[in-house]
Amino acid sequence: MVEIDNRKATLIAELEVSRGEIRHAFRSCEYQLDLASRLRQSVRSSPVTWLSSAALSGWLLSKILALRLGRPAPSVNQPNHGSASSTRSTSGQAGLFATLFKMGFELAKPALLEWITLRLTTLVTTQSRAADKTQT
Repeated sequence: MVEIDNRKATLIAELEVSRGEIRHAFRSCEYQLDLASRLRQSVRSSPVTWLSSAALSGWLLSKILALRLGRPAPSVNQPNHGSASSTRSTSGQAGLFATLFKMGFELAKPALLEWITLRLTTLVTTQSRAADKTQT
């Protein structure tokens, strides 16, 4: 009877070890498949690399599309005096600025939210202390 109890305890211990290994494998698989959080972590760890890569990719894409559509890419040395390409260039710059602003805001959002929360917390505590002093 003691031998059966020992064997049962051994099997239960082995089962717990196996369950732990399966849990660990499942968590690592979950992490490998969660691309959004891995991308977010990568952008937070090296934002300069991602921003410069995005700017370079946008510039290359604009050059490729300009060549593919048969339009010459606007040159820096050619002056644009009120032509249609000047309007396109201005709107392209505005679009690039808006995109970079949006990316910068997305990266700065956690810090901004923390700052706003801190400011509101101090404001509320200051107001509540002032109200307590007026009541006493």
